[in-house]
Amino acid sequence: MELMMKFRYWLAFLSVLLFCSSFSAAQTRFSLVFGEGFGSIKVGDLNTTLVSTNAAYDGLRKSVPGAVAGEYLPMPTRFRDWQAELRWNASRRLSIGIAVSAPLYFSNFSSLTHTQFHQSGLPQTMNNVLAPDIHVFAPMSLKLFYTVPIMTKINITANGGIGYYRARIEQTWSFVFRNPDESTDVGEHHLSVIGKHLGYEGGIALEYVFNKRISLLMAGDWRLAKIKSFEGSELHHIDIFDGYGVPQESSDFTYDGFLYHLIGDAYYIWGVRHEKLILSSSFPDYGVDNPSGQRKAFLDLGGFTFRIGLKIGLF
Repeated sequence: MELMMKFRYWLAFLSVLLFCSSFSAAQTRFSLVFGEGFGSIKVGDLNTTLVSTNAAYDGLRKSVPGAVAGEYLPMPTRFRDWQAELRWNASRRLSIGIAVSAPLYFSNFSSLTHTQFHQSGLPQTMNNVLAPDIHVFAPMSLKLFYTVPIMTKINITANGGIGYYRARIEQTWSFVFRNPDESTDVGEHHLSVIGKHLGYEGGIALEYVFNKRISLLMAGDWRLAKIKSFEGSELHHIDIFDGYGVPQESSDFTYDGFLYHLIGDAYYIWGVRHEKLILSSSFPDYGVDNPSGQRKAFLDLGGFTFRIGLKIGLF
């Protein structure tokens, strides 16, 4: 954040300097474009899975009041954004730009408690905490721009190009199960996977020209970007205590694989199926949850970004 503020101050100083010295300047070949704004992404499988998992408890919420407390919440989809771009002006209308955008980070935290009674009449209470996050590393893009003057000082610029996207998905599921015999299972599953892919970008900008070096831009950009494969590892840890709190067993194990999306049986709700994300080293064509519709999970970074900024002629 401190580095970002210093960059803004430097940019403001450079803008004033160029503004004061550029009224007779020739057309520049290279320009720096900097803008800030906001945007949105679609997210995809992670959010649909969270919504589906939460909906699996709806029947219990209605039929057994008090059996379920809390809910699993979807990830946020909006973000603040900045972008810096170096643009080569091949002609008065045609330009090529290389840009880097702000890294994106989305996180969430939700909890759900499920209480069920066994034949003995004693309860089993399952406290679950789910903490997923998405980290999109600073995207880079290559774009082609075409500018059309519509008034003396106003231009419209259309652009299109490709972007390189790399992201990490992490999810931690922490749980405390209190069993009817008063024993306790305490555990944590931590998933971490990384994927990358090329995407497509396009947009339109309105430019107000102050002089030959300084312009004000208002730009809207659309993205078609979907990372279709994630690979990584999952760590499982569990501690088992007896009814007096004395440790009985502890285990840890880690395995690697690809992230898959499927429809499977709910683990603790009879007769209910919902979307799941699982890590597997091979195609999950069987399992305790009777999987169906298996495919590799994806992260959908498609969406819209709006920015306001400056275009500064360099030389």
